[in-house]
Amino acid sequence: MRDAGARGSTVAHALADALNARGGRVRWHAFDRELVEKVAADHELSEPLVASLEDGSRTWLDNLIHSGPESTYGVYQRVGKTVRALAEIGGAIIVGRGGVFLTEGLPGGRHVRLVAPWAARVRRMAEKRNVSEAEAEEIVRLTDENRAAFYRRWWPGRRIRSELFCATLNTAAIELPVLVQMLAALVEDDGDAW
Repeated sequence: MRDAGARGSTVAHALADALNARGGRVRWHAFDRELVEKVAADHELSEPLVASLEDGSRTWLDNLIHSGPESTYGVYQRVGKTVRALAEIGGAIIVGRGGVFLTEGLPGGRHVRLVAPWAARVRRMAEKRNVSEAEAEEIVRLTDENRAAFYRRWWPGRRIRSELFCATLNTAAIELPVLVQMLAALVEDDGDAW
């Protein structure tokens, strides 16, 4: 799980590179945007349809028009199935999309939460999207709201609690190489997934 602007995707990809550089028997892959692409390809769905599950861009009219595999519930089921399959295979670093709940109880997984102060998150979002800080504030706020709504919708009554994670790291306080080194230390060479 990650706060918007806390560099979840950047950290995940750098971690996959570092784990692969160790030369273990498992080939590591980070799945953030790649998860959307994989679910879309595996289940013959459009990428925007899969991405809309977490970003909140789907309206009640979209849900009325789409049914079956393209309904919100149908897409959610496919994302969940893919996340669990990737976690069970191993070598997967899963960013967001409810991975903390979808993989809960699977052996060997490590759940990490990446956070950062508001100002750092806004600054990073402005840099990443090449927008003004005012626009970045709106993006971060909206992304946080959509992610919170996503969790409330699919896991009602379940809270994001600190004990769900083996580590919570402030990405504004720790440089990327150190973050990666810390996270790599949590992963054994047996192909555990996150």
